[in-house]
Amino acid sequence: MRAILSILAGLILGAAGAFTTAMIAAIWMGSVYGSNSGGTEMSSAFTFGPAGGIAGILLGVGLVLRFFGGSAGWVKGLMVSAASLYGLILLALTGLALAH
Repeated sequence: MRAILSILAGLILGAAGAFTTAMIAAIWMGSVYGSNSGGTEMSSAFTFGPAGGIAGILLGVGLVLRFFGGSAGWVKGLMVSAASLYGLILLALTGLALAH
């Protein structure tokens, strides 16, 4: 049961993480670099969206293990990995904005 919940939570939060990160990156880079027929927004969405999806998957599995019984080490590792990955995404977006 825990495995099925982990897979479902990973899929749902992975999709949500990919979508929200792609939209944030598209809006951010579009406002910084200007719109070039949507090319800037699409490239930033397809660059940062998958990384947000991976962070969402890690977060989903970590939350299931946290609330439905799992190893404390795994839970801590998954949560720290998700937060670190999302921090790297935000750092890269900020660096790209400041480079302009």
